[in-house]
Amino acid sequence: MHPSKLKELYQQVYDQVYPQIKGQKVGVLSTVIYLILDSDRTQADQICQELGIKGNSSLEEDLSIGADPIVNNLIESQNQGQNNIDWHIIILIGLAIVGVAAALIFIGAKKQKSNANSNPPATPPPKKSEYASLCLVVPASVAGKFTNKNAIDKAEVVDLIDNASYFLCTNEQKADSVQEKLELTDEKIIDISEQREVYIRINIADGQDMIGKQISYTLKSNLPAHGQGVIRKIACIKYLSVSGLEGFNRI
Repeated sequence: MHPSKLKELYQQVYDQVYPQIKGQKVGVLSTVIYLILDSDRTQADQICQELGIKGNSSLEEDLSIGADPIVNNLIESQNQGQNNIDWHIIILIGLAIVGVAAALIFIGAKKQKSNANSNPPATPPPKKSEYASLCLVVPASVAGKFTNKNAIDKAEVVDLIDNASYFLCTNEQKADSVQEKLELTDEKIIDISEQREVYIRINIADGQDMIGKQISYTLKSNLPAHGQGVIRKIACIKYLSVSGLEGFNRI
């Protein structure tokens, strides 16, 4: 590696490591090696064991490792005009021991982490809570027990969907528009044939995930956890009338 590049690499390592050893009196070289080899602690264990680098070594003992000629050459080439001389030299010794490749991996990992922290993944805004208007056409045989303004639980909603011949789940405004086109009567459900069709409209709080679903399975799977609703409208559909049903999904 070109000397200028080596100096630049050392400075990057120093900037990352020095704040973590500043003022440390024992085990400094061991700390430096483990910091640089954070991604390969097994190698750090091996280096410290073979070179006798201990977690409680004094600064003098750590500096004595620099007696190696290669380490000395690196120190002499980088040691111009530096403050914090003991820690500076020990970081140089650590860099010489672990090698340029390990230092490059260390710096690369730090840059990647810094970039990730500065650019956190965008989180989508929470969906706005909204009422869903579930409009169903079901046979009178399954609608007889329900009345206007009654609460209805999740199991009952699912059962009505399973028995519906037509369904539509939309917002309240569109449901009003669709409902106006239906030919509804004032007949009592208990007085008509069980096969006659009945219109039921259920308002479901937090039902925004149901709106627009065109398959009964996805409609049921997007029911909110509480699954409860209130019957907004229930009425018989005029016998054999299909007026307004073109706005529904047919099952």
